[in-house]
Amino acid sequence: DGDMEEVYVSWDVGEDTSGCGAEAAPCQSMAWAVERVQPNGTLVLFDSTFLLSSPVLIPFPLTIRARNSTAMLECTGAFSALHITSTGVSIFALKFFHCTRALHIWNGGARASLPSGTVRASQCEFENNTQAVVAFAYDLSLSDCKFFGNSHDLFGSAILYADTEDAGHLTVEDCVFSGNYVLGTRPADVRSGRGSIVSVAVGA
Repeated sequence: DGDMEEVYVSWDVGEDTSGCGAEAAPCQSMAWAVERVQPNGTLVLFDSTFLLSSPVLIPFPLTIRARNSTAMLECTGAFSALHITSTGVSIFALKFFHCTRALHIWNGGARASLPSGTVRASQCEFENNTQAVVAFAYDLSLSDCKFFGNSHDLFGSAILYADTEDAGHLTVEDCVFSGNYVLGTRPADVRSGRGSIVSVAVGA
């Protein structure tokens, strides 16, 4: 963990150095910025298009927000943009596109191993992803978000939420869904719960 309360990031003019992070000297990559910021701190993203060649791991409570209007996160391969393994993460005004599981929220273990807290995304856009938001056993809140043209071959092209422990909660408020679709859906798939744009599975 780093020691900076607020770290600025710009793909266009930033540079990943041991001293980056101030508004006048931003870091370039989000992964490097996460190393510089302290838990419960804030990453401030300039209005750049961040090209991600691997997922950015978020292992502690953190706020990630755009500096002005919208910062764009584009995946250059089949993987997540942000892989969140902690609670207490808030994301504001980011655009995710061309990713697989753009926002992937999973710690790989039991929900009971996590501290209490909610993962929140607000005023975000998810466009042309293979599954936009995927979350397992977390408290997840999505508000004022837009989901455009996201796809999957079976289910949950916009949102896939699973909670086999019946311990988390999903809240979706004032979100817009348009042009999301599922590929190759058969009638039998629909009857079994497949073929959905938003897929929620709870309980054992």
